Amino acid sequence: MDRKIEAPNRRKTRIAIAAAGVAAAAIAYGVLSAASTSSANVDRGKLTISQVKTGAFAEYLPLRGQVMPVDTIYLDTEEGGRVDAVHIKEGNPVNAGDLILTLTNNQLQLDAITREAQISEQLNNLRNTQLAFEQNRLLLKQQLVQSDYRLAEMKPMLERRRELSLQKLISEEDYRRMAEEFQYQTLSREIILESQKQETRMRQAQMSQLEDNLKHLQANLAVARKNLENLAVRAPVTGHLTMLTAEVGESKAKGQRLGQVDVLTAIKVTALVDEFYIGRLQAGQLASCQISGKPFDLIIDKVYSEVVDGQVKIDFRFKATPPADVTRGQTFQVNLQLSEPSQRLMLARGGFFQDTGGSWAFVLDASGKTAQRREIKLGRKNVNHFEVLEGLKEKESVVVSSYGHLVNVTKLEFNTDN
Repeated sequence: MDRKIEAPNRRKTRIAIAAAGVAAAAIAYGVLSAASTSSANVDRGKLTISQVKTGAFAEYLPLRGQVMPVDTIYLDTEEGGRVDAVHIKEGNPVNAGDLILTLTNNQLQLDAITREAQISEQLNNLRNTQLAFEQNRLLLKQQLVQSDYRLAEMKPMLERRRELSLQKLISEEDYRRMAEEFQYQTLSREIILESQKQETRMRQAQMSQLEDNLKHLQANLAVARKNLENLAVRAPVTGHLTMLTAEVGESKAKGQRLGQVDVLTAIKVTALVDEFYIGRLQAGQLASCQISGKPFDLIIDKVYSEVVDGQVKIDFRFKATPPADVTRGQTFQVNLQLSEPSQRLMLARGGFFQDTGGSWAFVLDASGKTAQRREIKLGRKNVNHFEVLEGLKEKESVVVSSYGHLVNVTKLEFNTDN
C-alpha cells in the first residue's frame, strides 16, 4: 500500500506555530510574575504611617449612647372622654399639679348627678326614720310616766282598801277589783318598758343600716367625683412635658397613653448592644465618652434581659457629676470597656483594615524609603488600636491608611522622604 508523503514546507510551518505558542506562554508567565512582584512609587506624605508599640491595651466596644431621664412618668387616661382643651403644649416645663388638658364625659357627669340624688333621698329617709323613732320614743316615755303616776296613786289606796276589807268596813269585792286594777297597771308598765327596749334595738339596727347605706352612697359619690376630677389631667411631678398626643375634639379611651413627663433632676445614658456581647455585660462595668469635647466616665447601671431585634438595652450613669449642658435625646459615642488593661503589642487603627481584613500590611524597612507587603495577624481591637498577634515587632513602622489601588502591589517605593 502506498504512503502519502507530506510536503516539507507544511511541516516547517507547524513547527513554527508550536514554537510561537511556547514563546507567547513564556512571555505571559513573565508578565504575571512581574505583576505579582510589582512595586509602586508613592508620595509618603500622603500616607498615614504608625509605629508598632507596646502599651496598656483594653478591648472597647463603640456604642451610640443617648441621654435619657432616669425617671419618666407616663400620662394615661384614667377615664375616657373627649379632649375639651389643651392647656400646656408638648415640650414645655411643668410643675407638679399643673393642668395639662381637660376631658369631658357626659356619662360620668350624669352618674355623679344620679349619685347625689340618691344620697339626698337617703338622707331624707334617714331623717324621717329618726323623726318617727323619736316620736315613738316620746310616746312610750309618756305612757310610762302615766303608768308610774297611776301606780303611785293606786298603791296607798290599795293599802287602805286592804285594811278596810280586813275590818269588814268594805266588801271584799271592792278590794279585789282595786287589787286587779293595780296588777293590770303593773303589767302595763312592764309592757311599756319592754316596748322601749324593743324600740331601742330596732331603732339602732335600722339607723345603722340606713347610715351604712348612706356611707356606701357617699363612697360611690366620691368615686364619681374622683372620676370627674380625673378628666382634668395634671402633671404628676415637676419636669418636662416631652410628649403629648392630644388634640381638641379628639376622643380618648380609658387607659390610653396621652403623653409623658420626664424628671430632669437626674439623667442616664442608654445604648443598644449586639446580643453577641450579652455574656460580657454586667452592672458596674466602665465606659467613657466625650461631650462637648470633655471626657466623662460612665458606669453600667442596668442590663436589660430582653433581647429585641438581636440587641440588648443597657443603662449607664455618670461616674461623677454629669454635664449641665446635655439635653434629652442627645447622642454621642460611648466606648464600653470589655476587658481590663494589659500590656500588649499594638498598632493604630486605620483604613488599611478594610482593604486587607488585617491579614497583611505594608511594613517600612529600616531606611524608611520602601515598604514591603507582609503577612500579619491582628487580634482584638478598641477605639484606637489593634492588638498585634503575629508578623510585627515593636517600633516597626506600618502604613495604616487606606491602600486603595495598592492592594495588588507588593512593594512601595517612596519618591519623597517626609
